Amino acid sequence: MLEPYIIVQITAYLNVLFFALILFTCRCIVFWKIARKILGDKIFQTFNKYHCIYWYGFIVSVTLHAVTALYPAWTNIL
Repeated sequence: MLEPYIIVQITAYLNVLFFALILFTCRCIVFWKIARKILGDKIFQTFNKYHCIYWYGFIVSVTLHAVTALYPAWTNIL
């Protein structure tokens, strides 16, 4: 079984990854223009197609990160 601090560290990296994916695929943010120049139109369209899935991954990752980070505090209280 993984120790809680390892899970917190892994999910922290996943949070940053999913945040970057969301940032570069969001059409409301300036980074969209930068990402489009970098990735090209066809690649960007296939990459942008999964924008909603990146949100689900980010929410799951943040939730798991918070629960695991607070786990030691809960065991001391209970």
